[in-house]
Amino acid sequence: MRKSNAIFYWRIILVLLLFSSCSVKDENGLTEEQANQEEDKYYQFRELILTDYDFSATIKVPDETAGIGASFKPVISHEEDFKWMISAGPNFSLYIEDYGDYDMLMDEFKKKIKTSNLFKIDILGERNGIICYSRQIKASSSSPKIGNSIKTTYHLYAVKHLGGVSYEIKNKEEGDTKKTIELMEKSVESLKLIK
Repeated sequence: MRKSNAIFYWRIILVLLLFSSCSVKDENGLTEEQANQEEDKYYQFRELILTDYDFSATIKVPDETAGIGASFKPVISHEEDFKWMISAGPNFSLYIEDYGDYDMLMDEFKKKIKTSNLFKIDILGERNGIICYSRQIKASSSSPKIGNSIKTTYHLYAVKHLGGVSYEIKNKEEGDTKKTIELMEKSVESLKLIK
C-alpha cells in the first residue's frame, strides 16, 4: 500500500513540474522572457500600424531618443498601390515595394552588387533576408573625396516575405550613416503582418 501511495505522489509531483515548466505565451507567440527581450531591443522605437495605407502590417521606427534626428512625427507615404515610404525624421527613410509572388529579388541584388563596375561594396552583415553594406565609388580621378579618402556611404537592402508577397526594402540611394543603417535593420526585422 505504501509503495502505491509513493508512486501516486511522484506522479502528481511530475505532472506539477511539467505544468510549471510550460511557458505562457502572449498573442504573438512569445514567452514573457522573449517579450521582455523584444521590448529591450526596441526601447528607442515606436510602432507604426500601416493598415490605413493598404498594408496590413506593423513596423517599429526610431523615436526621438535614438539620436538620429527622429524627433519628428513619422510620415508614411503611399502614393502608388505597391510602394510605401516611411520616414522618421530627415535622416531615416525606408522605401518598400510590393513585388507580389516574385521571389528572385535577393538573388538579383546579390548578383548586381558583385558585378558592379562603379562601386566597391563591402557586406557588413547579412541575416534574416537583410543585407547591410558600405559602398564607395571605385577610385578614379573624378571620385568624390573627403580629405584624402573616398566617401563611404552605408546602405540596407532587404526582402521580406509576408503572406505570400515579396517586399523589397531599401534606404535612400545616396546612403546613410552606419548608425542609421543599424536602426533600419532593426526596423526591417520588426516588420510583420497583423494577424
